[in-house]
Amino acid sequence: MDKIYYGNSINLSGLYSKVPIKCDHVADYDKTTYWDESGNFEVNSNKLGTTKTDDCITFSSENENDVILWTEGVLATMKLLKRWCK
Repeated sequence: MDKIYYGNSINLSGLYSKVPIKCDHVADYDKTTYWDESGNFEVNSNKLGTTKTDDCITFSSENENDVILWTEGVLATMKLLKRWCK
């Protein structure tokens, strides 16, 4: 049975999801890439943790609770920034 990974991302548009995204569909072309049910979000099992690109920060883990904590931290930060920018 294949593994299950969880992840979430943030970019300038905001948080991708308010809950962790479950990725359990293995890509046919690469057995280290896992997709969510919709095929819109991916996790690379070789790059777990925080990854940054020019326009996005993603966090992924085998542990759903880790992603819940990361997501809650992002939401708290966004709330503080919104309040401070008034």
